[in-house]
Amino acid sequence: MSTDLARSLAQLRIPGVRVLFAVALLAGMLAVGMAGTSVRAAQPDAGTPALEALSGGQDHVCALRTNGTAWCWGKARSEDLNPDPTLTFRQISGTGNLHSCGVLTDGTVRCWGYDTDDQSSPPNDEFRQVSAGGRHTCGVRDDGTLACWGADDSGQSTPPAGQFRQVSAGDSHTCALAADGSISCWGHGVAGQLQVEPGTYLAVSAGYGHTCGLRTDGTAACWGSDDSGQSTPPSDQLVTISAGYNHSCGLAPNGRAVCWGHDAYGESTVPAETFHTVNAGYLTTCGITAGGAVSCWGYDTWEQELSQAPGPVGRWVVGSGSHHSCAVTSDSQLTCWGAADAGQAQVPGGTWRQLSIADTTSCALGTKGDVSCWGPQPDGALPASTTRQVAASDTFACAIGTDGTLTCWGANDAGQATPPAGTFDAIVTGDAFACAIAAD
Repeated sequence: MSTDLARSLAQLRIPGVRVLFAVALLAGMLAVGMAGTSVRAAQPDAGTPALEALSGGQDHVCALRTNGTAWCWGKARSEDLNPDPTLTFRQISGTGNLHSCGVLTDGTVRCWGYDTDDQSSPPNDEFRQVSAGGRHTCGVRDDGTLACWGADDSGQSTPPAGQFRQVSAGDSHTCALAADGSISCWGHGVAGQLQVEPGTYLAVSAGYGHTCGLRTDGTAACWGSDDSGQSTPPSDQLVTISAGYNHSCGLAPNGRAVCWGHDAYGESTVPAETFHTVNAGYLTTCGITAGGAVSCWGYDTWEQELSQAPGPVGRWVVGSGSHHSCAVTSDSQLTCWGAADAGQAQVPGGTWRQLSIADTTSCALGTKGDVSCWGPQPDGALPASTTRQVAASDTFACAIGTDGTLTCWGANDAGQATPPAGTFDAIVTGDAFACAIAAD
């Protein structure tokens, strides 16, 4: 999770960056099954970076662009890795274990990904901040009260009454910063993650089995599980705080990232760069550098998750398979990264506007309505007519023509490549089935 300090620490200078700290302190937390919020980060003096904030979970990371759109990458265990690219957010929490949420510019919350416990079904209220946890989500409404939804087996979705400035949802516990600077925590507390250290705070970050807070004097305090030293912060002055799975990180006033706790995968070994935000995840840490680039370190079994992610420039359309990811860049070109053993990275030439990725198969829709697929491809001919959307599976694929009719090709053992008649607006494909939204 990543949070910015208040105006009491405003307008600190770090090389190449003018840090403007917000009054409303928002916290982001990421780890296995937990995650949190992300706030608009400081901007470089010369120009505006493509990314403003980062927030990530066990297997993927989401970023908030300067134009308000969200961009996510990593190992997609849900097809809903990315939100609708037309939506604009003012804050994101990406992610919980298998879901992400964000506050739209109109104040309502939109969530995507898994909804097994209604963690992606927010109330129709207006919020100033949201935080996605393991199987639950919490937010601060515009009136300062809290709302939580999703799993409540440990009481993590039963918030206290009162006025709050910020909330951070962990795996099975939640903590919130009250208007008076105190912190309240509720939910699962067997490791002591609910037992708040004394002090007045500016921010809070709920991790997996521990919690960290940033005091008004700039020091960090952590409580709960400390088996890897994740709850033993250094004495450094910090301006942000971020609790991950079993490590924690913060940002010093000079832009230097500081991490402590588990370091078996290098997640607490910070590169020699200057940052304007840092975010501790599961076994990985990511930050946005002073130049606006993404820098990640730590565990990266699937190369597409973090370290191989290309720097986002402008508006990207991104999708992920099991071991690879691809993107349509702002200039309509295709790029892929990660596993390439089955031809996943052998992208076609041309210009493109839409992307659909299965485990190993990828298909894209060209700017002229043409379709191309790469990797292990479904049997059969690609659609001959002009297309407006394509949906890929590893064994079959479907497309919607400009006239709204469906065309499918490939395996048909379950009837998945035999679409109904009629006109349709959208289609998605599963392993051996497809669903489409009719035009009516």
